Amino acid sequence: MRDAKDALRHQVRALEEELAEKEAELAQMRRQQEQGPESEPAPEPAPKKKKKRAKRDKAVSSEPPEIRLGAARPDGSVRYIVRPIDKVWVTIMSIVAVAMASAIVGGVISDGQAGEFPWLALTPILLLPVALTFRAGFDVDVAKKKIFVWESWGPFTTMSFKLHRLKMPELRTRMETAYDSESRGRVTRLYWGNKNVRATLESSQLSDIMSEVRALIDSARD
Repeated sequence: MRDAKDALRHQVRALEEELAEKEAELAQMRRQQEQGPESEPAPEPAPKKKKKRAKRDKAVSSEPPEIRLGAARPDGSVRYIVRPIDKVWVTIMSIVAVAMASAIVGGVISDGQAGEFPWLALTPILLLPVALTFRAGFDVDVAKKKIFVWESWGPFTTMSFKLHRLKMPELRTRMETAYDSESRGRVTRLYWGNKNVRATLESSQLSDIMSEVRALIDSARD
């Protein structure tokens, strides 16, 4: 009888120990569940590979820029006119001059004085159209790297100067008083230092010319 009790006591003790172990495991599992799964250390980011920028070689064109607004001259320079001849007024004055000259000549012939041709009266009349042929501009010589600025009246050059380097002109527009009246108007001039020429083209036309001249000058520096 005593042996049966001892055996039962040992069996209960073994079950208690086993139960304690299970409770300990269960408590550990609960703690792990509350803490969450242990996060694995994040992998170190791979070092970024530096992108090698492709070196773009500047395409240096051996050909000069397209000349659209200038006129090529026999000496190799390009001429730009910033104050062109007003052909409308020249045509009108030519018609008036021819009409006046015809009236004078017709009057002389009708009076029977054909031998006395009125040269003195006809000369200033025939020069009226020439008085409106004033123009100005500049020539760009890329090969010699020079700029020749000029003003002319008909076939005669009235003012000129030469720059021994390629330099862009500075455009200045301001109010100026006309020589023959008190009226004031906006006048645009192209300056190279302290020298200048007057332009009569519209601002958009001057801007296009300056863009082409700048491209021409840049081509000489390449």
